[in-house]
This record gives sequence, C-alpha cells and structure tokens, in this order.
Amino acid sequence: MRNSLLTFVAALAVACFASCGGGSSSSKVLTPTGTPAASLSLSSLTFSGQVVGSTSPAQSVTLSNSGTAALTISSITTTGDFAATPANCGTSLAASANCTINVTFSPQSGGAQTGSLIVTDNASGSPHTVTLTGTGMAGLVKLSTDTFTNTTSSHATEVEPDTFASGSTIVSVFQVGRFNNGGASAIGFATSLDGGTTWTNGFLPGITKLQDPANSYDRVSDPTIAYDKKDDVWLAASLAIVGTTVTAPDVIVSRSLDGGITWENPIQVNATPGNLDKSWIACDNWPASPHYGNCYVEWDANAGFTNNIQMSTSSDGGLTWSSPLPTTNNATGLGGQPLAQPNGNVIVPIGNASLSSILAFRSTDGGASWSSTMPVSPVAVHMVGPLGTQHMRTDALPSADVDAAGNVYVVWQDCKFRTLCTSNDIVMSTSPDGVTWTTPVPIPIDDLTSTVDHFIPGIAVEPGTSGNTAHLALTYYYYPVANCTVATCQLYVGFVSSVDGGDTWSAPTQLAGPMNVSALPQTNQGVMVGDYISTSFVNGLAFGAFAVANPASGLVFDQAIYTTATGLSLQSSLARRSSKGERPVANIQATPTPSSAPKKIR
Repeated sequence: MRNSLLTFVAALAVACFASCGGGSSSSKVLTPTGTPAASLSLSSLTFSGQVVGSTSPAQSVTLSNSGTAALTISSITTTGDFAATPANCGTSLAASANCTINVTFSPQSGGAQTGSLIVTDNASGSPHTVTLTGTGMAGLVKLSTDTFTNTTSSHATEVEPDTFASGSTIVSVFQVGRFNNGGASAIGFATSLDGGTTWTNGFLPGITKLQDPANSYDRVSDPTIAYDKKDDVWLAASLAIVGTTVTAPDVIVSRSLDGGITWENPIQVNATPGNLDKSWIACDNWPASPHYGNCYVEWDANAGFTNNIQMSTSSDGGLTWSSPLPTTNNATGLGGQPLAQPNGNVIVPIGNASLSSILAFRSTDGGASWSSTMPVSPVAVHMVGPLGTQHMRTDALPSADVDAAGNVYVVWQDCKFRTLCTSNDIVMSTSPDGVTWTTPVPIPIDDLTSTVDHFIPGIAVEPGTSGNTAHLALTYYYYPVANCTVATCQLYVGFVSSVDGGDTWSAPTQLAGPMNVSALPQTNQGVMVGDYISTSFVNGLAFGAFAVANPASGLVFDQAIYTTATGLSLQSSLARRSSKGERPVANIQATPTPSSAPKKIR
C-alpha cells in the first residue's frame, strides 16, 4: 500500500462562471508526479461564487485508488472559503476503486481567493493537496426602491443607470417606474460621499405630475449625470415627456450644490422644443483647458423621426444654456456621449440614426461650432434573447470615456466577429483626436466560438491613467447561451478590466445573476434593464451600476439598481490578450441586417 499511486480526476461538473463568462463545462485530469504517492503535485481547480444570492454549485472531484490493495483514508479537509463533502468516500477505498468528493466555494469577500483540498491516507501518512482558486463576487448593495404606486407604469422597476465620480463622491441616476411605451414615473438618484461605503437616495424633484400635480411633465426618461468641477455643481440631465403618446419636448437639467444630496427643480436646456430623444451630459473638468467649466448636452430632435443631432453648452454651472447647434453636415444620430479632452476639444461618439454604424464629431472651440460626423465603424447586431416580445430591449448604443492624455475609448455590442453573427461581443475602438480611429477589436471576454451573448456595456477609465498604462473597467450584461428561450434564458452581469489600455484583459467576473426573462419589465421594444449602464472609478476601485431583477410576484416586479458593496480592484494576473489581429468574419448574419430607418428608443 505504501507505494500505491493516487490519481485525482477533477471533473468540473457545472458550467463555468467567472472563469469564462458562461459556456460549457470542462474536465481536467490531475495525475501524480513522482514516487511514492506522498510526492504528488496536483493542478488547481477554479471556482466562482457570489457573497449574496447564490454560490457556486459543487464541483466533483473523483478520488481513484490505482493500487492493488485497499487504501485507508484518514482525512479529507479544506482551507479557505472552500468546503469538501465526501459524496461516497468513506474511510477505506478498495483497490482500483473510485469515490467522489464534492467541493463548494462560499466566498466571504470579493476578489481572488485561494485554498486547498487535502486528502491524507494512512499508507503514506502524507497529505495530497489540490490547490483551489476562486473569484469571490463582491456583495451587492441596493441603491434605491421604487415607491411609486401609479397603475399606469410597472412597479417595482428601476432601469438605465448612469454614474459619475469625483474624489470620494459617486452619484448615480436612473429611471424609476418604467412605462411600457416609454419613460418613467420619476428619476431616482443615489449618492455616496465616502467612496461607496454608505448611500443616500431619493428622487429628482419638480419633474413629473406623479411626484406633484403642479409639475409640468407626465413622464421622464434617459437620465445622465455629470460634475462641473469649476463651479462645484452636480448636473443631472433628463428627457422630459408629456402625454401618453410619449412626446418629449424638453431636455432638462437638475442641479445639486451639496455633492448630490439635495437637488433643485430642473432647468430647461433646449430653447426650441421638439420631439427629442437620448440626451447626455458631460463637463470639461481639465483645469488647464481653455474651456474649463463648460458643460455640454447632446440629444437628437425627432421631428418626423429624423434624429437630427443637437448640442448645447453652458459656462455658468448649468444655469443657462446656448441655443441648440447641429453638426456642420446637419447629421442625424442617436446616443451621443460628449467627452472633453485636456486640450479643451470635445469629442462625441454616437450611433447613426439606425444604429447600423458608429460615428463621431467634435468641437475645437468650446461648443461654438461642431464638425461634420466622421466614421468609426459599421455595426452588425444580433438580436438578444428569444424572438418575439421577450427579446432584450438593447441595441448598439456606444459607451465612451477619455483618459488623462485625451485618448477616447468607445465600446458597443457587435456580432461581426462571430460566424453567422450568432451572438454579440463587446468591441472597442480608440482615437487620440476623434478623427482617426483604430480598427475595432472584440474585448476577449470569451472565445469567439463560445455561445455567450454580450450586450449593454458601460466603460470607465481610471482618472490619471493613460495610453498603454490606462486602467479600463467594463461592466456588461450577458446570456451564457445566446440561442435561449423564454424558459432557458439566464441573464447575468459581468465585469472585466485592463491595466494596459486594453491590450490585455482580466478573466471575467460574475457580478449578478442569474435572472429570468419573466422577472424583467415588459416594454413595447422588449424586456428591459436599460438602454445603457455605467461604470465609474472611486479611489482606484471600479463601481458598476446595473439593474438586478429578482423573481416577480404576479405583475409586481422586484427590479432595482445595485452596485457592489466594495469597489472592484483591477486584475492583471489572469490576462487574456485582446484580439487585435482579428478581423470580422464573412458578412453573413443570422438576423436581418439592421433597418436603415431612424430609431426612436426613449
């Protein structure tokens, strides 16, 4: 017995989670190296788990006695946040026999963790160890609760969060009480002044009649948030809506002078009302910029569904706004995100009116004029989720940020790198000036042959980092299996990061899920978690804001905005190289080519 050899066969009996962002299960044979058995050297097992909600199912480890005599097992133990339960392993294992040990991971905190599975046999008297590694999902914090009770919209629903951070302050805004055909009952906010440790929440005042019959608007949509460092004022832009046919005549801005805790009644931005869509706000916070303190709002005017791009500028902390200006070529578009560079130039990545391509335009004079639009990339889109009314309301809206050197990073969902366009990747292009752009590449969350569908990205750049040492954080949603049904679709929130400007990326981390389609509020454009989500850095840690849906109770939902209880540190040890050499596959799509007709997606 003393010279019996042990062979551990570790079968990962469940679909991988954080290590691959979804996909099929895998197995690994762990064989001894050297004689006697006491000198075994065994490979590691990888787990993922979540502090709140579900933890990883057990992974099965088969203990095999390949010797010619029975082997006495004296102990089976674990270290760290791992537990071992002998499914059918007793104190004796016959020759040429197997037994099974189930190992589970119940992390008590987020981030990478290690432990061991230790089996000791009486023959050698030495422990045989398998190293266990896991990624603990940070616990989640619910930022707000939908307290509205009007019967005209869905409750309890919160969707479409945006965030911005300055110093230790982070503010999020989002829709509360989503209507089926557009808009919400109110705009919620959640603010932390201590780096995400504690939060204050409420609703932006003075907007909808559901808040106060004296207010001017019936609904509100598309909230975004910015901070004007020069004037020390927080600005939340929203799209105000009147009537049940969802006409949006105004872009409005709410101001906070105390760090995002209390808010003033809104100010109208657009001097010429119309039927508007997809507003976004940003400020120039570069002290050396010639336009330091300017704030910019983008939206599109939908008169006749033309999606004409409009820009307005404020230089007094959002109190007054310039008359709307078009681009030089009077372009149409949707979902633009203004970004101020350190030199004062403003670059606006945007989708075209049909969201079949990504464009960009810029201002070099502080918003006094705006250039013609320039091409970034064509887009191919895979419809997300099951066909029919239960598909996910999502499209190729860009998410963008700028680094300390002025380089702009823009990401969107795109299926062009997948054979037959069977699922979406998150792809990225960068530019130093808004004119020339790199060839888009898929962020390597999963292999291009995987079944995973990725969508609704929110990217952030850590302040003070740039170029090939820029720190990037990306939060996104995904279905592990793109071709799922209403019964089988499982929605998750994922996170990846890069510490080298996107050259390599960490292995993905699961932040939330699974969520069933039936838990999501229905809209006239599919089930909804938001047309966009957001990520921001606070004190070197990344905080994503995203909607998480617990099971609905009849017509009452339980979908709120969450973030992680502690910020996420960037990972460089599990690097996956960006597919910079990849080129789009043949332009054969499993779904119809996106229509060239302009879109309205309030």
